[in-house]
Amino acid sequence: MTTIYKNSIVIFAPELLISNANNLVACFGASAADLDSFGPASLVDAAGNRFSLISTVITDATLAGLVAGVAKRPKWDGADATGKYRIDMVKAQSTFDGIVKLGLRSEKILPADPEPVQQLPEWDGETALKLPLDKHTSLVNVDLEVALRMYGLVRIGPMELANPVVEVVEELV
Repeated sequence: MTTIYKNSIVIFAPELLISNANNLVACFGASAADLDSFGPASLVDAAGNRFSLISTVITDATLAGLVAGVAKRPKWDGADATGKYRIDMVKAQSTFDGIVKLGLRSEKILPADPEPVQQLPEWDGETALKLPLDKHTSLVNVDLEVALRMYGLVRIGPMELANPVVEVVEELV
């Protein structure tokens, strides 16, 4: 069966919240490798704040799961012999609770969305917008290079865009 990826997503994680973001992304991933989706901070803004990011393509089902805002433990994350799980669901849910969802359109992305994805803020094409330091920011269907310019982010190291979110939401719903 061929998976149809109709949407793209860029998620920025402030440096201090990378661990939380990895736990959230792993909820939509195919294996424990997704706990390392956000690498070390490789972007910096004009104020010196550091961020990590992922940029990937996603299906409508994953988008619906991300927009719904409820973290669910994937089937692959079973308890080990001591009863411990790999994903910290408290960190995953706290990321959901504080994520800023922005998109290219103000209407709901899918009919079941509990709330609309916010319209992208006005941007003059030159003056950098400020990313929040206490929340993650997701951009739906926005080109990565445009997103970097929009927020005035400069690469300070190699950006590892491997290990994208893998589709398993169909099994979770």
